[in-house]
Amino acid sequence: MGLLNSVRCSYGALRALSGLTKLVNPFCRRFDRAENCAARTSAALPQGSINGQGLAPFAALPYGAWNVGNNGCEVIAVYNALLALRRPRPLAEIAAALEKDGLLFNGFGGTNVSAVERYLRRCGIDVTVLRRAERAQYDEAVQSAGCAVLAYWTGPTLRRPDGEWNMLHTVSVQRCDGGVEVCNVVPDRPAPYRAASVTEFLRRVSGEPVCLFALKAVDKREEIAY
Repeated sequence: MGLLNSVRCSYGALRALSGLTKLVNPFCRRFDRAENCAARTSAALPQGSINGQGLAPFAALPYGAWNVGNNGCEVIAVYNALLALRRPRPLAEIAAALEKDGLLFNGFGGTNVSAVERYLRRCGIDVTVLRRAERAQYDEAVQSAGCAVLAYWTGPTLRRPDGEWNMLHTVSVQRCDGGVEVCNVVPDRPAPYRAASVTEFLRRVSGEPVCLFALKAVDKREEIAY
């Protein structure tokens, strides 16, 4: 079990999944990308950061063969991070890019976090990758960069005592007065989560980290006010 836990918390193992899923995706549950894109583009979404992916109007937005309420945490994490970096992109645009490049088993497993890294770099964001073994540096990295994307398992074991599965979850983290603000922690929570540090946040939610992307906007475009 210790070896299995190490593998599931390995950023390298998750990156390796991208090659496997490109071979397997055609045999998974099918979806129509054009229909998904049209539905997301026409949706009326509120402004500002997104919290509670399981709430309306986000939950029903199609993503891969499922919907944002089930597997869209990486899309939302990227959206919130770019908003915090004053490089906002429409949620529909982000979802379309990650749906094309990073779905795990057509969305059954969400989005490969390596696709998140690639997309952020294409948006002109400098990404410093800190893996699980470097978790002691997470807080310093967030304080220095001001913004990050954090991927973690929602529990230390594969299954919880109640029989439910722990899942990989991805969130945005922003430095704030008194600590950090973490968005979209719980599917039905419409407000961000505040903690003194990333370390304290992971302790509170019993999270097992996979990686943290410390982010800085490095392109030459003018910042967009919001």
